[in-house]
Amino acid sequence: MLAPFRGIRYARDRVSGIANVTSPPYDVINGGILDRLRAADPHNVVRLILPGWDADANPAAPAAGANPAAAAAEANSVAAGLLREWLRRVC
Repeated sequence: MLAPFRGIRYARDRVSGIANVTSPPYDVINGGILDRLRAADPHNVVRLILPGWDADANPAAPAAGANPAAAAAEANSVAAGLLREWLRRVC
């Protein structure tokens, strides 16, 4: 079932401008763009969608011996924590 959700908006008094806190879709961001987005504003959404991501590495390559289910659970846990912290700081 689909259900509506409350939209998330930046608190204008906490960000330097909407252009500095938004980003293109994660799958088109390369190293140069990632560095520019991170430098634009400490609240840029790229810090939420690609936390600690190395754009020059292959993001799809699993670590040697990695358990896919455990890796997915860990990624979801990290993402949930990042979202809570991001919402606390910018909304």
